Amino acid sequence: MHANLPVSRSERAAGRLHACSGTSEKYRMKKKRIIFPEKLKLWIDARSRYKLNHAQIEMARELGMDPNKFEGIAAYILEHGNKPLAAFIEDSYRERFGKNEPEDRRSIEQKLKAEDAHQQQKRTLKAQTKANAKWDALPQSVRDTILATVWCSQCMKTTTLAEPEYQLINDGLIVNGKCTACGGTVGRYLEGE
Repeated sequence: MHANLPVSRSERAAGRLHACSGTSEKYRMKKKRIIFPEKLKLWIDARSRYKLNHAQIEMARELGMDPNKFEGIAAYILEHGNKPLAAFIEDSYRERFGKNEPEDRRSIEQKLKAEDAHQQQKRTLKAQTKANAKWDALPQSVRDTILATVWCSQCMKTTTLAEPEYQLINDGLIVNGKCTACGGTVGRYLEGE
């Protein structure tokens, strides 16, 4: 394909070369996909099937409703009350809890992302605590020697490591920080015992 020819959307979508960059679009990085638990998939499907918003889904969840029974509920309230399912959920929520909307209006996807980020933060903190404990277990003289004898590839000489951060990799410990002379990033890898 010639670089000066226009490329249609269908060609780009098919993974052919992009006219300007010459790179294939099908090799772009993909976002991390969230795996939804089966019980939450039912709520997501119900949200799209019955055209409910995130707040109405949260109201229904707090009311203890079953998304599998929405079809029967919708048919019953249309037959007897002549109002849509969304209005029924809002009225029931207002009647039971005395407020118009739930405190947490985030979507199920946003809640799962926040929970995943929280779990990742907890794992990182736990790993950081283990790495700090492993560093603290070393004798002070060894720690001082390690921090004072770090090779800086920018200065091309041995330097002192400032602002150390510790990270566990398998059985080893990585000590990263800044060069005291140039401020560049330096590090040491300490093999496990």
